[in-house]
Amino acid sequence: MLQSKEKVNELRNKLPWGAQKVISERTGLHEKTVSAFFKNGKASFHTTRKIIEVAKEIIDEQSF
Repeated sequence: MLQSKEKVNELRNKLPWGAQKVISERTGLHEKTVSAFFKNGKASFHTTRKIIEVAKEIIDEQSF
């Protein structure tokens, strides 16, 4: 699941303020790991998958 930096930035821009902390809590990943992913778009396959899945859930939740 390779993500271009532009797609990561697009995803980050759709998230509400504070979402990175929520992603960290829901995935069990350290906040620095989540933050680094959104800064440089690089992480392992499994980490990337976890972050993207939860980010999409948060975006869907805010649309209700």
